[in-house]
This record gives sequence, C-alpha cells and structure tokens, in this order.
Amino acid sequence: MIEQGNILSLSKHVRVFLAFVALGWLFLVPSYAQVVNATLYGSITDQSGAAIPGVKVTVTNQETGVATQGVSDEAGNYSFPALPPGTYSIAAEKQGFKGKVISGITLLVTQQARMNVQLEVGQVTTRVEVNGAAPLVETSTA
Repeated sequence: MIEQGNILSLSKHVRVFLAFVALGWLFLVPSYAQVVNATLYGSITDQSGAAIPGVKVTVTNQETGVATQGVSDEAGNYSFPALPPGTYSIAAEKQGFKGKVISGITLLVTQQARMNVQLEVGQVTTRVEVNGAAPLVETSTA
C-alpha cells in the first residue's frame, strides 16, 4: 500500500524533473540553428524615380535553377529574406513596362544585399537583360 504523502512527493519530483528537461530543451534548440541564408531586397522604380507597386519579381538561383517569386509592395519594395548563398538573377515584369533581367548577383552567407531595379515604360514583350552586374557594395551595415 502506498501512502498519500509519498505520492505527492513523487509527483513533485516528477514535476521538477520535467521542468529541468523543458528548460534544457529551450537552451538546446538555439544552439544548433545557425543562420547561413542571405537577403536580397530593393525597390523598383520607373525612369523618373517613382515607385512601381505590383511588379512581379522572380529571383532565380543560377546554379540550381530554383526560382522564387514575389510582388513589389505599395512603395515598390521587394524582399527575399531566406536565399541560400549563390549567384542569382532578378527578373522584374509589369504590364505597361519593359521587362528587365539582372544576372550575376553573388550573395554571400548572411549578406543583406540591396539591388534596385529601374523599369522603362514600354510593351510587355520588350525585355532588357543585363549580364555581369557590378559587385554589390554593402551600404546598410559596416
């Protein structure tokens, strides 16, 4: 026969044990998650410098062929925050503007690279392609 006092003390010990396990889990989880991805962001404007919202933006990893799509917001900004390091191209398209492709963008581990895109007024079928983009200069951090 088990006494009631022993059951209460046993459950207290189990609760303390579980609390330590949960606390240990909280400290363990962040230790293995290292951030290695890069961020590519920028703004899309017309020739006068006005922001263009609703532009379809496609970022393609040139080594793997994996493409990620997004749309510029009301201020003409776009952002792709979780890109693996590699060489990328950006394609921007919107009806009433000439499409534009910029390739040769190299992203490094944890880099936050800004690449602004300027679209020209024109037909949808016209596409401007820029190869061998200049190296990115990191202006947002030291």
